[in-house]
Amino acid sequence: MVCLHLGWTFISLCLDYFTQTEVFVGGLSYDASEDDITQLFSQYGEVKNLKCLTNQDGSFKGACFVCFSSNAEAMKAIELNGGEHMGRTLKVNLANEKPPAARPDGGCNTVFVGNINFESTEDTPRRKLRQAANALTG
Repeated sequence: MVCLHLGWTFISLCLDYFTQTEVFVGGLSYDASEDDITQLFSQYGEVKNLKCLTNQDGSFKGACFVCFSSNAEAMKAIELNGGEHMGRTLKVNLANEKPPAARPDGGCNTVFVGNINFESTEDTPRRKLRQAANALTG
């Protein structure tokens, strides 16, 4: 699993990826109502909650968070990414998903690991990551 090469913090993010039930939706029409949005996403699963983002004056920002009853439903809703609704192109992704950061010259594959016991060997972090990988993959 690629995420294991990035350290313990990213391992927990990978677990969240498989349990996340909320998607972020951007690019919605400013004229879309909560009912319009609920109807659009209910074809992918049960919409448990809808949080529409508004400006200080109360006007709709064209973005919202849609919470589904399961990760499978949220993953199906991501199929709408790049689709069109009310004349606008939608951006749909998991709510906690961040776009990958640009890395100059192909990036870096180094991970800093601190606070390791002085008696540890170079193999200790590798062994711990392998144990975590086995726990994640079953």
